[in-house]
Amino acid sequence: MVHIWRNLGAIAYILMIYGCQESQPAFESARTIHESPSKESSDDSKPLPADENPPKEDEAASPPKSITGVYLAELHCEKKSDHMAHCWLMGADNLPVPDQKVQDVALGSKASLYTLERFPAYTPDQAFLIVIKRKDDAPIDDSFFKEALDLSVTFAGEESPSSLASPPKSGTDPVFDPNQTTKSQPQHCSLLPGGQWVPVAGDSFYDPEGFCVMTYEAKMTTSTISSLPSSLPATNLTQPMASEACQALGVAFQLISNDQWMSLATNIAAGPSNWSGNAIGNGSLNVGHTDGNPANPLAAHNLVSQACFGTGQTCSETVWDSQRRTHALSSGDYVWDLSGNVYEWTSYYEPNGKATPASEAGFQEYPSVADGALTKKSMLVPLSSQKSFWNDAWDSAYGVGLYFGGLEGSGGVLLRGGASMSGSTSGVFMATLLNDQSDMNSDFGFRCTARAP
Repeated sequence: MVHIWRNLGAIAYILMIYGCQESQPAFESARTIHESPSKESSDDSKPLPADENPPKEDEAASPPKSITGVYLAELHCEKKSDHMAHCWLMGADNLPVPDQKVQDVALGSKASLYTLERFPAYTPDQAFLIVIKRKDDAPIDDSFFKEALDLSVTFAGEESPSSLASPPKSGTDPVFDPNQTTKSQPQHCSLLPGGQWVPVAGDSFYDPEGFCVMTYEAKMTTSTISSLPSSLPATNLTQPMASEACQALGVAFQLISNDQWMSLATNIAAGPSNWSGNAIGNGSLNVGHTDGNPANPLAAHNLVSQACFGTGQTCSETVWDSQRRTHALSSGDYVWDLSGNVYEWTSYYEPNGKATPASEAGFQEYPSVADGALTKKSMLVPLSSQKSFWNDAWDSAYGVGLYFGGLEGSGGVLLRGGASMSGSTSGVFMATLLNDQSDMNSDFGFRCTARAP
């Protein structure tokens, strides 16, 4: 049994014992860090001193297997709503503790205030996740992340503890930075279920935390959706259906939000290799499969060297073409079809207060678009006042895309990117608020995002 406390913020360092014998209270060997330790901490790769009387290999033991040792871990909690937070464990090697390593978890001294639910993992190696809620329906405020939350965890003891986390150097404490409440870029997107995911760095104006996004547009498999190069994109789903499909992957998953889309698109626009002139603002951004040849969505390819796959053009990650279907990210990863192939639903819905002009007169160039009461221009394209690399004069000739507001008070769901026949209207910043939540079309697809531990 292991007792864990979360202290001093959403991310705290804790010391844990894996598989202690029942006769030995876990409190006696585990230490809780209640104050920020010195930042003079150094190498954390060396083991702590072994127990004086470790169990012998041939001694009989009932699960969990009795293995004694102190190891470093940290508990991450993220507020998901006014009444709910998600928490997960990370090892000292900055890898998530897999769900299969955790046998049981229970609340200790805070059981009278909170309820705890262990959320089933989609796959055994997915990160262990718990959902914590207030019993009295009172909001979870900042005090939740400052008070001690006492958890007891029983680990499945058949694996060596070193496979969970690397122990710290003897006699030192880890460095805890109370200001580190977010990560600039998630590091473990590859561990997520549902195919291939890539990390997107946080953007201080849009989504500061960073997140994981599907490499490819969502594809429908036998029982769920996935991010795979093969098969055609999943289409003919309404926005709520797309949202539900993402949520079915697990509690950390969602339909891409507009802030996340803007973080991703801004990251792309700030990448010189995405421009035809190989410099920001020099030439045009590639717009993907949009020229109607062929006049239908395409499957993708598992190699970025085949970035024009299916279009009849020849390009790669180093050879630019307007129909190139990939965009490079600051992480060195690539996403497919963020512009072109199929329009993509976002979770944004607001039929009122649209950016202007809000009419059915057709697509508008961004230099002529202005703030609405609720949907601001900066929610559709960056502004030079916020992003120094951006030029407010950039229009469709630069491959950024166009805006179609639709009538004020109607539609309101934000579709982005463009489709196989959308031509010069397409681009990573292309946006339309014309459609409502019940619309579906063979050119409407989606992709999901996740908060990776």
